[in-house]
Amino acid sequence: MPRRRLTLLALAILAVALAVTTIGAAAAPQGDAPSAAHTADATAADAPAVADAGASTAAQTVRVGVRAGDLSVAPADATIVLNRDASTGAYRGVLPRVTVTDARGSLAGWTVHARLEPADGTATVDVVPAAPVVVAGYADGIAVGTATHAVGATDAVLLTAANGEGGGTFASPGAMVTVRSAHPDAATLTAHVSFAVQ
Repeated sequence: MPRRRLTLLALAILAVALAVTTIGAAAAPQGDAPSAAHTADATAADAPAVADAGASTAAQTVRVGVRAGDLSVAPADATIVLNRDASTGAYRGVLPRVTVTDARGSLAGWTVHARLEPADGTATVDVVPAAPVVVAGYADGIAVGTATHAVGATDAVLLTAANGEGGGTFASPGAMVTVRSAHPDAATLTAHVSFAVQ
């Protein structure tokens, strides 16, 4: 074989050997560099988890306790002075303004009572409630009590709220009271009155 062909053949073999060596070096992992698989694992481990859009989400229930208010009336009691009408001999006066507050939130309705006890236990007593006043709330279902006539200690209804109404604050501004005593010999007559709501 001619020398020229041998030289070309040797160069070709050398070129193939060099190519194989270069490819192997590129494919083999480097000593100080992590392998591709190791790098991929580390990347996957360090990356934040991403929730699958189709996965179900956790639900959190928050419970808040709400304390209902009270049903109250003010004042609790009072003493009123009745003045004698010289033309009739009857004693007349007015009850103080009575305020009821329903903060229960149940709208269960309520009734405001007044118990009037005149100094003369044998006297006749008439109580005529005044029209209610809305302080805060709605007038729907709020009604004035009916006129009451009794002897001695007297229970009168001043104000009512129907079932389903009555949330807020309302007032009875001053019921008229007339007392007729068998002994109209004093200029004035006193009476104790207490108020309640139920």
